[in-house]
Amino acid sequence: MLDMVNTVKKLQLSIESNVSLNDSYSIMDYIEIAHRINIPIVVVNGITITERNKLIEENTKSDFELFSLTSIYESIIDTSYNLEQTIIKFKKYLLNMDSNQHIIVTRKNVSSRSIEEIKKNLAGIRFQHELVCVCSNKKNILKWAATDRRIDFISVDLLENASSIDSALCSLIKQNDKLLEISLSALLTSKDDKELSLILRNGRKLIKLLKQSHVPFTFSMNPLSPLHLRNGSQMRYLGELFGISYNKSKYSVFENQFSKLVSNIIKLHDTSVFEGVKEV
Repeated sequence: MLDMVNTVKKLQLSIESNVSLNDSYSIMDYIEIAHRINIPIVVVNGITITERNKLIEENTKSDFELFSLTSIYESIIDTSYNLEQTIIKFKKYLLNMDSNQHIIVTRKNVSSRSIEEIKKNLAGIRFQHELVCVCSNKKNILKWAATDRRIDFISVDLLENASSIDSALCSLIKQNDKLLEISLSALLTSKDDKELSLILRNGRKLIKLLKQSHVPFTFSMNPLSPLHLRNGSQMRYLGELFGISYNKSKYSVFENQFSKLVSNIIKLHDTSVFEGVKEV
């Protein structure tokens, strides 16, 4: 019985890392579906930390309890911990959460045809969002993004820019501790069999390259509606369509992006000490 309980709890370690709100669906629409399929962490694109905190305050009387990773960090903070120890503490907290509790994370997707414009945008958003992602179909922009310390993810749409990912970019991503994010939404929204076939070919080619390059990557759904949400286990099954077995994709649906997220939460917190600086 205990093993069964632990197995169920492990399924809670899921993230949807790229929800974009619009006039059709609110954050609570997404939370309701996330609750049903055990996704405790929902990352929302376009809202700032201040806006997220206000959203949490405005929904205190809802059926779901919303909070931030910062509030969790403040309850477990110990400056003697290294990153790995802090991540372990976070995971223990997540595994003991009630099913109606959900974490809202802030994110900003940056897209432009110019590196200079992206630099200008980054100057004003890094400390307003917990995750920052660059989306582009230009190789020079992606290669620059892989070297900029303010950027966490490089996002891949299997219809739009999969061909922009090559071995040179993979090398830069790995060297600079970035993540490649693969959006699986095209699998649910393809308009016909021809387009679906193209998505599958692009996905298999990309996964093969990432395996050869040993590049860390993460899956997201980038859902167009709450019904497009998928938990970690479901995304791993979708990943099998691209030639990566269920047993080989564990880190791509939680571990990789969660480690990046926790690292950023620590850096953004008031207690953070910059690398190379000692507290006295």
